[in-house]
Amino acid sequence: KHVPARYLKIDRHYMADLPKQKENQDKVKEICNQAHQLGKLTVAEFVEDAASMSILFGCGVNFVQGNFLQEPEKILSHAA
Repeated sequence: KHVPARYLKIDRHYMADLPKQKENQDKVKEICNQAHQLGKLTVAEFVEDAASMSILFGCGVNFVQGNFLQEPEKILSHAA
């Protein structure tokens, strides 16, 4: 509420076994509703499966991140 951020990232704690955790689903929905009322977009991190992604979008999450979408890429850096 007091931070002028446009995005609110939902902690990975709520993603653990999300399809079986009704309490976490309810909390994510509550977080999304409050964020949207404040004009903020929401991002869920650590999304690992299609069922979780579907639930998150149903809760109102705007964006998702995680291995379900794309594994992290290894970036090689070369000294110049």
